Amino acid sequence: MAMISDLFTAPIYPPCPLQSTLAIFTRVDCWKFVNDPNHGVLKLVSCISQGKCECTYKICTDFTHLVPHNVITPLGCIPIGVEMCPLGQPQLPPPGKTIYEEWETECRNLGCN
Repeated sequence: MAMISDLFTAPIYPPCPLQSTLAIFTRVDCWKFVNDPNHGVLKLVSCISQGKCECTYKICTDFTHLVPHNVITPLGCIPIGVEMCPLGQPQLPPPGKTIYEEWETECRNLGCN
């Protein structure tokens, strides 16, 4: 199974600037913070069931260099799905909580850009 990073690094795309391939990726766009004071960790966890972005990129291979490399041009992202979470970063720690106890924030949309 190919990794997304492999797709961007292998020179398998049409030559720039004459042609390009469009790549469309869907990513989670709603996140929450989970505090684990026992391990000294603040985690950023995706809220998989809410808010996604569909991002489109133009990819081509530049063969003008000794070692060809891929050129990735972002074309934009749009929100998809019906259940979006509120925009913005949550307050850390949440009201009434401290960094010394377990808690998690509500899911927040950090932006589709």
